[in-house]
Amino acid sequence: MIIHLESGNCPSGMNCDRLIDIAAECFQSKKYMVKGLSRERRLSIDSDLSEYRDYYDEFYECPYCGKSFPHGLSLKQHLESTAHRPYIFKCPDRDCGVTFNSVSGLVQHVESDRCDEGIRSGTGSIQKMLRWLFLQT
Repeated sequence: MIIHLESGNCPSGMNCDRLIDIAAECFQSKKYMVKGLSRERRLSIDSDLSEYRDYYDEFYECPYCGKSFPHGLSLKQHLESTAHRPYIFKCPDRDCGVTFNSVSGLVQHVESDRCDEGIRSGTGSIQKMLRWLFLQT
């Protein structure tokens, strides 16, 4: 469900940026967000992607990682994804220290067997964040 909301394809209009804003509003956010990091995007996307087009090879190139895309829309989707977003989420388990650039990455980690956060038992800050997200969406 979180991945669907992050995709920006949900009829509700929810997208990754809005989901991050809602997660940051949760009273538990200090336990799973990296203090002092901005939630702002690294690049604002405008409709003209021509500066990223290589006319000789006929592809669009990401200005951050150099990955090539056959269409401008593909590059725009890449730039709007979490690919180059800062790692603003952290595992709330003090012994873990893993960081993530999306809510879904954090949730998948906590749901895995590698984490003792307690999502399956209904306790813990991530379970509380999930309840908050679903109440707000």
